[in-house]
Amino acid sequence: MKRAACLIVGVFLTFICLADPSRPFGTNLLSNVDNLDIKADQWSITNGVLTKNSLLYQGDKLLVVKASVVEVPIWYVLTCSLTNVQKRSGPLPEAGLIFGYVDDKNYWSVTIGGEQTAPILKLTQVAGGRVVTEKRVPFVMKADQEEVQLRVEVHHQIWVKAHVNNSKELIHNVSGGITQGRIGLALTSGACDFSRGKISGIGKH
Repeated sequence: MKRAACLIVGVFLTFICLADPSRPFGTNLLSNVDNLDIKADQWSITNGVLTKNSLLYQGDKLLVVKASVVEVPIWYVLTCSLTNVQKRSGPLPEAGLIFGYVDDKNYWSVTIGGEQTAPILKLTQVAGGRVVTEKRVPFVMKADQEEVQLRVEVHHQIWVKAHVNNSKELIHNVSGGITQGRIGLALTSGACDFSRGKISGIGKH
């Protein structure tokens, strides 16, 4: 009887952890500009907001978090808020989150883009420098909305789930698995500010 009770308690605690992946640990990715493999003199972090020092600077399209900053688990959630700093009537910047990063020719990303009147959420897998997986889905933005909240849940052996503004927009089942690699931010076109960048997960292994 006692053994059965312990088993029930164990299952219950496991369920709590699975239901709240931020419970065991979390890391603020934007606490310091030195957390990222970028040209630090081209970026600034003020009050937790990462900003380009000059909109003319076109480098650092993949802002990868250094391996020493966080140990990426097999199941985790990446979150970030993106603020468009371009003309409100123009296209959105193509920006978002990267994961499974091995190098600039091998990684996964979830980004936003498109026109502000017809925004697009895009999942991309790049392998050997080529796009081998791409999924696009539309999402809704308010006319006066400047900030987009992006949340990506990654299980390296099963799936990727992407949420925009707290709505689930995209699910992709992973057939061949995802290399754990590193994580980070993406800004492949346009300009935007990043804030509230965080990784949280169930466990470190």
